[in-house]
Amino acid sequence: RSASNGGLPALSALPLSSLASIRRVPAPRQIQRSDRQAVVKVTCTLEDPRALRTVSERVNERLVGVPLPKGVSVRLAQNLRRRWGGEAKSPLSALLALALVLMLLSALFESVVDALVITATVPFAMVGVAWAFWLSGTRLGDMAWIGFMILIGIVVNHGIVLVDRFHQVEASGLPWREALIQAGRDRLRPIVMTAATTVLGLLPIVGQHLFPYVFRADSGAQVYGPIGLAVASGLVVSTVLSLLVLPAVLGVSLDLRRWAGVRRPRVVKPQAPVAP
Repeated sequence: RSASNGGLPALSALPLSSLASIRRVPAPRQIQRSDRQAVVKVTCTLEDPRALRTVSERVNERLVGVPLPKGVSVRLAQNLRRRWGGEAKSPLSALLALALVLMLLSALFESVVDALVITATVPFAMVGVAWAFWLSGTRLGDMAWIGFMILIGIVVNHGIVLVDRFHQVEASGLPWREALIQAGRDRLRPIVMTAATTVLGLLPIVGQHLFPYVFRADSGAQVYGPIGLAVASGLVVSTVLSLLVLPAVLGVSLDLRRWAGVRRPRVVKPQAPVAP
């Protein structure tokens, strides 16, 4: 219609089909974007969450030879990329934690040799962690490295109490060999008790991680299970080896000091107070 109203042309009614073709097609309910690009996320639920790294690697291998239209690319989600990148930096973080512990012990004992003797308990713990993760099929991921860094701060306590007691007994006037034996006897029970209570406290989360179908574990147990497994396994092996090997390491360090001619601080036997 071309009638006018007040000098202005009236609106004309046109069928929509004259402007565009209309048909029903499937469309997403919402458009997601990442880095200003439209993305479509494909997700799945794994029966075993511990196999996430293996499944991701296999998916990438299968997608290598898949032809894709122009302008279309396939890649892992951003959170997974950050996770894999964080795992690559975890060993460096563990070494930094060990270096900080070594510096603190050197300052407290005023001896780098004593600090090195104490930190010798860390390789003992690594033996237990390696065996436990290999036997259980647990992947060494972010959570496992966090547990290992926690373990570094725990296992050095065995060496601290043993070396400190050795210096106390030696200061009483005993020869260093007898002082070393006496320190081991005095600190045997405290070391075993503290390790046992820690391991028993971690058994629930370790059990849910190793036997999820028995304990009906939730996703939280699967995520944090490697932390408990790393701490418990490393603590058990480190406790046993520390009681057997650490005194020998301390004795060897004393022999090397004498062989190298390094003077140790003179041990002064405390005198009883004289009555007035």
